Amino acid sequence: MTDLYSTLGVKPDADDAEIKSAHRAMVKKHHPDAQGGDREQFENCQKAFEILSDPDRRQHYDDTGSTNDAPDADEMARQIVISTVMEVICRGKDLKHRHIIREAQDELEDALRRAEIDRADYEYTADNLKEAVNRLSRKGEKPNFIARSVQNEADKSARQAKLCDKNIEILTTAISLVQDFDYRVDDVSDFIAMEGSAGTRTSGWGTISWGRK
Repeated sequence: MTDLYSTLGVKPDADDAEIKSAHRAMVKKHHPDAQGGDREQFENCQKAFEILSDPDRRQHYDDTGSTNDAPDADEMARQIVISTVMEVICRGKDLKHRHIIREAQDELEDALRRAEIDRADYEYTADNLKEAVNRLSRKGEKPNFIARSVQNEADKSARQAKLCDKNIEILTTAISLVQDFDYRVDDVSDFIAMEGSAGTRTSGWGTISWGRK
C-alpha cells in the first residue's frame, strides 16, 4: 500500500475533520458502482481511513510506517518489563546485592508518574485551545483561518492525551506483572564480610554503612 496520507490526498498533519472529508470524497470517487470507479483504490481508501481515524493506529503508523496492528497492551507490557529488567541488570555489576526486580518496579512506577503528568498537561492544553476556538471569530463571511489552526493544535493535544492513556494502561499492567517476580539477594552480613570491617556502599537496600564511622 502507498502512503496512507497520499491515498486520501491529505497532509501528514491533517486533523480528524480533514481526514473524514477526504475519505468521503475518495470513497465517492472510487466506489466500484460509480462511473470510472476502482475497487482497489476504494479498498485502499477504506483501509487508510480505518487506520488514520484511530489515534493509536495512526500513531503506530506515523512511528513505524507499518499498517499492521501494534501488539496488544498485554504483550507491550511484557516487552516493557523485559526491557526494563535488562536495563537494570546491565547498569551495574553488583548483581548479588541489588534487588533487580525492586529496582525495575521503581523505574516502571516513575515512568507511570511521568505519563500521568504528561496526560494532564496535554488535556489542559487541549481544553485551553478549544476554549480559544470557541471565542475566536472573524468579521464577515471570510474563513476563520486562526480558529482552524488553533483547532488543529487542540486535536493534536487531544490525540497525545489519548496516547498517554494507552501508555498508562500498559505501564499499570507492567507493574502488576513485575510484582509476580522476586530476586534472591545475598545476605547483607555476607556483603559486609566481603567488603571489610568498616565502610559504606550503595546497594539494592539503599546506602549500607557498617563498622566504625
